[in-house]
Amino acid sequence: MRTICLPVTNNFGSVEDSELVAGPGSNGQGSDEQGVEVAGEATTLAQRFEAAVEECKLVAECIDETLWPDLPERERVARLLTAVTGSTSKAERYRDCEKQAIPVVCSRCEAKYYTRYRCTLRFCERCGPWHFMRLMEKYREPIARLVKGQASQRGRTLAKLTFTLRARDEMPDQSEPRRLNKLVGQCFARIHDRCRCGHVKTFHVASPRAGRVCYQRCAEAGCSCARFSAAEAKPLWGCIFAVETGHEAARKHPGRAAGGWNLHVHALFYGPFINQAEAMNVWEALLGYRAGIRIEQCPGWKRNPDRAVQNALVHHFGYLMKPAADSPERIAALEALFRGTRRIHAKGRFYRLQSEPRNLGGPCCPRCREPLPINLRHWQKSERRAVEALEAEGYQDLRAVTRKLLRAQVLGARSP
Repeated sequence: MRTICLPVTNNFGSVEDSELVAGPGSNGQGSDEQGVEVAGEATTLAQRFEAAVEECKLVAECIDETLWPDLPERERVARLLTAVTGSTSKAERYRDCEKQAIPVVCSRCEAKYYTRYRCTLRFCERCGPWHFMRLMEKYREPIARLVKGQASQRGRTLAKLTFTLRARDEMPDQSEPRRLNKLVGQCFARIHDRCRCGHVKTFHVASPRAGRVCYQRCAEAGCSCARFSAAEAKPLWGCIFAVETGHEAARKHPGRAAGGWNLHVHALFYGPFINQAEAMNVWEALLGYRAGIRIEQCPGWKRNPDRAVQNALVHHFGYLMKPAADSPERIAALEALFRGTRRIHAKGRFYRLQSEPRNLGGPCCPRCREPLPINLRHWQKSERRAVEALEAEGYQDLRAVTRKLLRAQVLGARSP
């Protein structure tokens, strides 16, 4: 007999497996036809997720005495996160997102405020705009500064790339996004590690007396591209890319058969011109089968690099604003698929770009400008209480009060 422990709500703790899968007159040992597939015996992530969905449905009907579709959507996502990952921290954060808040009292004017709590999960529809603004602040100005800082743009391009691969009709495994990230990085490295004849270069280092100058030779015997200078050996290039999935709803392609689980990569690239045919050959060689690459140059990037970089990043990070899902089950599946995987990767000169230092201090009181005793950088460990209870005690939303005061200043009205 197996015991299923689902610490996702406070109204139940555990339930015996025989109560779920055993029918009348059964001895408690259900077969595959009588019960649900055990999550621990499943081999793929798709099988484990399907088993977790069935278990959560049965628990909702047997323990909560309600149907699974009748539960709130965020509660369904939280239960699936606990069942699939085995951890309750993400589930608790997802439940508390913007429903719980952190209270704070101004030490000077004694005004009471609260700041809504964010779960910061990558596929939370409420935290998507926050992730978008954070990434835009991190990459927009440094990339534009790098592009504008070049003396000449001859032979260079600022382009958006889309890497596609063979679509599947089921949920991929957790290793697929990581493997795809690695292959995209290798593809960019191989494209810029070839000489003018298209063959792979080899690195050499001169003697210490010569200053240890690095140069490259073509690996092809008898090639006329015998030797290159250090400038040709290290071309200036950089890219930023992210792995995405198709949308759950078949909007662009109604007749598709992959169920929206087609993994692909969106990239922003700056550097020497890329030959699409050559890039296609490199990408297909890495994958081992036929695939595709689409290259689109950013319009007007030489005349106005700031606007071109901003528009490209808005398109690039716009997929993070809203998850590619319509159902709670798909949101939980995306969180399980990308668990432990970085979605945004930077290579080349885009890696660790120096950005402007940010003001990491805490917020101030909008009325008296006194610093509030709250550290938003460590709000995961702060006290959290229900928003309704705080409002009943006279607390006000800090963001709402700040916007109201700023609007009053702009319009010349009296402050509240």
